[in-house]
Amino acid sequence: MISSYLLKELTFIFYKFRHIIIYTLIGFFSIICELVIRSFLINNNVGELPSAILGIFIGIFIAFFLNIKLNFFIKKNLLTKALIYYFLISIFSVSLQFFISNFTNFKLDFFYNYEIERLIISAAVFIFAYLLHKKFSFKNS
Repeated sequence: MISSYLLKELTFIFYKFRHIIIYTLIGFFSIICELVIRSFLINNNVGELPSAILGIFIGIFIAFFLNIKLNFFIKKNLLTKALIYYFLISIFSVSLQFFISNFTNFKLDFFYNYEIERLIISAAVFIFAYLLHKKFSFKNS
């Protein structure tokens, strides 16, 4: 059984870091959605590049929507500005991730898997994107 002191400490830690915890969960969920959409489109004879681009755009909008509903509450009059910042920062982040992937030629030795590579590189750039979003996209929350 968890002691009340430990429960209070865990509650405090969650409260203190709730934005980054929720942002992480939303980010992971949105990337999974992106990859599912990409896979679905490829399986339906849409090319890999258009499938990846559409999946990324939908993933960005899913992440933005969930963040403003569950994590960072933005006034309605500031939503458009927040969306523009969120979109630009996310596109910059994705571009940086693909640059890192191509520059480092990051490939797993035993097999190549786009989905695994995408998750690993996204995790590597995660804190940078989070800080930019917190500073610009959600500064009015």
